[in-house]
Amino acid sequence: NSAAFDQLCDNIEQLQSEIESIQSMLSVEELEVDTAALQQLVDWKQATTHTTYQTRPLPTCEVILRIPVIQTHSSCSIHIDITPAYPVELPNLRIRCNAWSNAQSSEVQHNLQAHLKKELDEQPCLFEIFTWTQDYVAQDSQVDAEPVEKDDTTVTVVREYVYFHHIYSTTKRKNIVNWAHDYGLHGFSVCGKPGLLCAEGLKDQVHTYIQRLRNLSWQKMQTKAVTSIEASIEDWQQQLKYPPLQELALSAHGTRGNHANMGEVRSFLQQYDDEQVFSDIF
Repeated sequence: NSAAFDQLCDNIEQLQSEIESIQSMLSVEELEVDTAALQQLVDWKQATTHTTYQTRPLPTCEVILRIPVIQTHSSCSIHIDITPAYPVELPNLRIRCNAWSNAQSSEVQHNLQAHLKKELDEQPCLFEIFTWTQDYVAQDSQVDAEPVEKDDTTVTVVREYVYFHHIYSTTKRKNIVNWAHDYGLHGFSVCGKPGLLCAEGLKDQVHTYIQRLRNLSWQKMQTKAVTSIEASIEDWQQQLKYPPLQELALSAHGTRGNHANMGEVRSFLQQYDDEQVFSDIF
């Protein structure tokens, strides 16, 4: 029972963190969350302990993702039923699209489930569901596509702050920095306990990077704050606060010498006129 309780708590925490992240990236037209069910799960986790835990049904949280099908002026919707066993167990999903036959919808659904099972078994997968279906819709529409006017003059710059219970692993610390460089991101990371990450850059690159990190194993990884800025495509880099992402060299403290020095973190934020976010993170 103790192990089952710990697993449930971990699942709920991962779900809450994943939904916070995807809400920061998708519009209200693209994402709908059963917030009441999610809050019930969070409340249960906060109110329950090992000694009071009893096996009982917990609510299923429904998430709906919507992807426009421009050529037919319709949309594709993915209804995802997330049980407290997620992400250890894949969610149940149903795909609906007025532009598709029932046979095509069933085939897309089957292929998506097979993809998730192969690539993201027991891992958070909401954003992958969205991007995989989005890619399919784009490919399916390509043959009949007509030129569509697009605003190519602006881009969205995102700055995302992520809290970690701890960052100790040398491999993970290298991944955080090296993967950020793969996506051309700026910001900083703080190793130790707690761990901290600030990643800033173009919206799609930041989200892909954060999602890639979420696929690693963490005791806790939670987005605490997100800033979005619309900028001209010519000078969007002027909106970046920080240099290319690097791990901060801070003095450690604590009995084991593994606690990050939050006073130094606050001072660093002050240097970049970003101190106000400290209270949002901690």
